[in-house]
Amino acid sequence: MVIQGAKLSIIGSEEHQYGEDYCLISCVDMPGLTMVTKASKEKPFLSLSLFLDRHIIARLLAEIGNASGKDDPYTAVSLAKTRPDVLGAFGRLAETTENPEQTLILAPMIIREIHYRVLVGPQGGILRAFGASGTMAAGLRRLFHGCGKTTPSLFPPVNWRIKRICPFPRSIVISGR
Repeated sequence: MVIQGAKLSIIGSEEHQYGEDYCLISCVDMPGLTMVTKASKEKPFLSLSLFLDRHIIARLLAEIGNASGKDDPYTAVSLAKTRPDVLGAFGRLAETTENPEQTLILAPMIIREIHYRVLVGPQGGILRAFGASGTMAAGLRRLFHGCGKTTPSLFPPVNWRIKRICPFPRSIVISGR
């Protein structure tokens, strides 16, 4: 999610140019390249990233069902304007990095909240496909998991670490790796 500035992401054969207040979700591990296209010393590039957890998505789907009430066409990448409720949750998550106890206690709940808010929003279809069994996305997950040691695990075990990346460009990455 871009907070300030702009970037270009090339994922597979698709190019996505986006800037402030936009969120890109990619649910299949594909070759990709990103580059900052708008930043300055006065207004550096700022972004937040969250690695999606298919287990959280699957648990939420079990609790709420298909939130859209319809089948969603599968797409590997979704770009949309970030909703204020999602941005607020990311802000609260970033604030937990200042206090290890808050990171331990609050971060997992806020991460689940972010998954939920995206799941019931306009980009929810991509998460439903990502988290549900019997979908093309699930088949791709199984295919990639079956590739053995030559392909890194797409969905590693969750051991939440929140780290700050402060050199230019600045980002906060919330990683389950």
